[in-house]
Amino acid sequence: MKNLETTLCFLNDKISVLKGTQKSKGIFVKAYDSFKLREGSVINGVITDSYNVSDVLSEIKSDRKLFGKNVSVIIDSSLIHTKLAVVPLMNEEKLIVAVKNEFSGIETLGDDYFFDYTVISPKNAENNGTILCYAIQKNMIKNYIELFGSLKIKLKSIDTALNCVIKYTRSIRELANKSYIILNVNSSNISSFLFVNGRYYYSSRARLLNEFGTEEYFSELVSHISSIIQFNKSQRNGSEVNEIYISGLDERQISILNGILNELNLTVLSLNIFKSNIITGRNIRMTNTGDYIYNIGALTERGL
Repeated sequence: MKNLETTLCFLNDKISVLKGTQKSKGIFVKAYDSFKLREGSVINGVITDSYNVSDVLSEIKSDRKLFGKNVSVIIDSSLIHTKLAVVPLMNEEKLIVAVKNEFSGIETLGDDYFFDYTVISPKNAENNGTILCYAIQKNMIKNYIELFGSLKIKLKSIDTALNCVIKYTRSIRELANKSYIILNVNSSNISSFLFVNGRYYYSSRARLLNEFGTEEYFSELVSHISSIIQFNKSQRNGSEVNEIYISGLDERQISILNGILNELNLTVLSLNIFKSNIITGRNIRMTNTGDYIYNIGALTERGL
């Protein structure tokens, strides 16, 4: 099948890999798997042990079902600066200048950074649009390109986890115009994404200190969720959040979380419930779609 793309998402403890493409009825998944990394090989999106990462990439490359000619990378890191901005309609060149200006107050940013943006809302009544601005260190990108180059792998693109989540939500009809939180749990690392009336509004990251799965862990997780709910209320945007879609927890753990959050009028649901936008190949049964939202989002070029 033509146009198949292999997406690799770099997390602190693993590389999530998914091979597929976007079709008119959804994302076609040809193959998927995850590969463990040695602890400390990738820290907050930065490759710190190129030898281990190279070995894992070589293993992925040798898997013909999973690996293909078109390869894309997804980076999840708090070192990537983001900022929402409202801008007038303008051409691409002027937009990039506007993005740079949004970060002008951060003295550490300059020629050592790449700048880009994602359109959140293309046009309002005043002919202004909302964009999400990005600034990412050139060295971070360079390290990925050089490591893949050493394995004779040419990258088609490099995307951010946040941008992939935004694209992922656009592929889910059930989420249109809703206000909700997407929570990605990767052991002690938590990534949260707030959407208001179907549009990205805010994100945060946290590292939980207590052991995964313990009572103290869930208390800490609830505290993190409550802080996002309070933030949304403080914005007075007229939108109440009642649903949280989560990945990284099993059914029993989600049930425990629901037992705690019901008092706050919050319902926790697994991201795995969204399957209508996923088309799988023969002998592929994908029950954990929520664990691959970054990869699925990377393949999503348009809403469905």
